[in-house]
Amino acid sequence: MLSVARAAGLVIPSGCTMGICGTCKIRKAEGQVHMLHNGGIADEDIDEGYILACCTNPIGHIAVDA
Repeated sequence: MLSVARAAGLVIPSGCTMGICGTCKIRKAEGQVHMLHNGGIADEDIDEGYILACCTNPIGHIAVDA
């Protein structure tokens, strides 16, 4: 998602790009995603709709809060 967002002109800060640091955490407003992170996000954040843009792939159309 991070590269697609950047290509669309959306600026999302990032650090490690491997799902470790959590810098690219954004809130997903709608849609489904597949996220494989390396501990950079808490389960509580995931439950609240947050994702790490660097290690998330959308499943169909999604919307994020920017």
